[in-house]
Amino acid sequence: IQTFNRPENYFLIPQYGFSAYKINSKAHNANIKIIPTPNFRLEVEQIISLTNKNTALIFIDNPNNPIGHYLKHQEIEYILKNIPSTTLLILDEAYYEYAKDTSDYPNSLALQTKYPNLVILRTFSKIYGLAGLRIGYAIADQTIIELLNRVRFPFNVASLSLAAANAALDDQEFVKKSIAINKVGLLNYQACFEQLKLDIFPSLGNFITVDLKQNSNDFFNFMLNSGIILRPLTAYQLPNHIRVSIGTDRQNTKVIE
Repeated sequence: IQTFNRPENYFLIPQYGFSAYKINSKAHNANIKIIPTPNFRLEVEQIISLTNKNTALIFIDNPNNPIGHYLKHQEIEYILKNIPSTTLLILDEAYYEYAKDTSDYPNSLALQTKYPNLVILRTFSKIYGLAGLRIGYAIADQTIIELLNRVRFPFNVASLSLAAANAALDDQEFVKKSIAINKVGLLNYQACFEQLKLDIFPSLGNFITVDLKQNSNDFFNFMLNSGIILRPLTAYQLPNHIRVSIGTDRQNTKVIE
C-alpha cells in the first residue's frame, strides 16, 4: 500500500475481504473501491469491470475470511488475463495449506511465473501456529520485491521469528496433523449447525461462519462468560453471523456442547 499508493490511483477491496486491507488503505489516504459481493461470492466479471489503468492493487483473500468463499484456478487466471499489466493482483493465501489439496484451488506459484503482476501473500500465523511471532512472506516478481524493499523498515522481522519459521517449515508432520484435526473439527461443526438448523458458509480454512438468525451480541457474550472467544462479524455488516475457529478436539467439543 505504501509503495503503490498514488493520488490518481485506487485499490479494489472485496466487500467481505480481510478488514486489514481497508484499514491500512485508509491509514495511507488511499482511494478505495469496494467489490460488491451480494451473494457472498466474488464474481470475476465484476472485478474486471471495476478495473482500469488507474487500478493499482486488487486485493483477494483466497479463501476469504470470514465467509470462506474461494476463486478457482481458472478464475484467477482469467482475471490476470483481463486486467492491465500495471495492476497488481494481491492474492492473500493465508489459509493456503488448508486449501491446497482442493482440486480446483489455484496453483498460484505457476501463475506467478506467467504473470509478473501477481503477488502472493502467505503466513506462518495459521497452520504453523506462529501468529504471535508476526511472520509471513510475499512471493513476487523481483522488480516488485525491490520496490517493496525501498520502503520496508530494515529490521521489520525479528530474528527469533525467522528461526521459528525455519523450524516450522521443517516440521511437516505438525502440518499434516493440523490438517487432519481441522478436517474432523469442520465436519463436527457442520453436523452441529445442521442439527440446529443454522446456515453456514462452506469453508476451506480453519474456521466456520454461521448465521445465528438473530443479533450475535448476546450469544457472543454468553460464550465469552463461558471462557470461549468467538468472532462476531458486525464489522463486516453481518450482525447475525459469528465466526468459529477450529480448535483442538477438546476445545471443539466444549464449543459444540
